[in-house]
Amino acid sequence: MSSDSGLPDRQKAKTFFQYGNDATLKSNLDYAIDMFKQACKLAPDNLSYRQALRGAQRRKFNNDPSKVGRLVGARNQPIRMRARSARSKGKYAHVLEICEDAFTHNPWDVAAAREASEAAEQLGFLLLAEWYVESVQAQAKDADFFRHAAHVHERNEHWHKAIASWEQVKLLTVAVDRLKRWYRRGLLCIGDAAHAMSPVGGVGINLAVQDAVAAANILAAPLYAGMVGEADLARVQERRAFPTRMIQGGQVFIQKRVISGVLGNKTELTPPLPVRLMQAFPILRRIPARIIGLGVRPEHIQTPERAAPLS
Repeated sequence: MSSDSGLPDRQKAKTFFQYGNDATLKSNLDYAIDMFKQACKLAPDNLSYRQALRGAQRRKFNNDPSKVGRLVGARNQPIRMRARSARSKGKYAHVLEICEDAFTHNPWDVAAAREASEAAEQLGFLLLAEWYVESVQAQAKDADFFRHAAHVHERNEHWHKAIASWEQVKLLTVAVDRLKRWYRRGLLCIGDAAHAMSPVGGVGINLAVQDAVAAANILAAPLYAGMVGEADLARVQERRAFPTRMIQGGQVFIQKRVISGVLGNKTELTPPLPVRLMQAFPILRRIPARIIGLGVRPEHIQTPERAAPLS
């Protein structure tokens, strides 16, 4: 191939691509992958070269993602870190080259595809950026990935694809977090506005109602007096922050220790210790029922009734 040294990059890339096709026909996949990588390096925006490369990489695993092995994530992590470092320095073409090393180990690597897609977008290769996300879409399970996919589809004005990606975001987004500060002058956030809850236990509505009752109890007198200050609003957060932290902590514990284990387990399941204890001692079942039904800090209406003003 030394005779190719004087040819323009595009012509060299075409030659490497042909070498790759010939090797693929002979099932010499390692050589084909190397040739396709050379072609992509010389013509990074060429989608056909990239598709041929990914096809050869996947053929090595019989087009079966389950055959990449469980340790491939740890193997690819340093490669993805190199890609992020290159992206932070604005070396976007180099990011594409680095990501191909990750795809050699796992041609369905979602994180590497996201990195490569962002780099391609920065280079102005919008169709290539879109292809990267579409090539691993079946494996993606992260809402943030589909946000990026929707953005790329919008850049390409492929609106139906963008809408489909946003639908995935809506289905996958489950947040458990809370505001650091629930109030500003003239504003108080309670319920979901102050703390996003997991569906675990179905306690979000309970917490929101209790927030409202606590707010009414604390703010009724200042509101009647027409003198609500930030200190009054802060009292609401102080009252409700502790039960919010406790309930959210319980939800995260159940999600990680129970639900994730059940969904990821392919063998016979053994009930966790708390469940076994409640089976053995039925009286213990009152504890989760009370927490779910009444909350960590139950609230009761304490505002006095006031006569309606005369019209």
